[in-house]
Amino acid sequence: MADRSSQQIQQWNPESAFSAANPDKQGDFTCMSQMQNGWRYRNPIAKRNQDAALEILNQLSRMDPLDVASTEDWTGKLHNLEEYALCHRYHQC
Repeated sequence: MADRSSQQIQQWNPESAFSAANPDKQGDFTCMSQMQNGWRYRNPIAKRNQDAALEILNQLSRMDPLDVASTEDWTGKLHNLEEYALCHRYHQC
């Protein structure tokens, strides 16, 4: 039996709203941070971190955007997303 969350329909696209995935030319997930000049980093993200970040985005996408904003743990989810979506080279020492 599938869990309830896997049966819910995507309500919105948090990946786009937060510019989280930052795909490179091959479509791979890269660092979501920006340099001071506004350019995005293109450093790769570990596969396990990509998977974890995409799972958080999937969870958020199944929630109504207004519910996300009013949910107490949404900032925790975004903080976790940030941890998974930043590269080790410059952001995870």
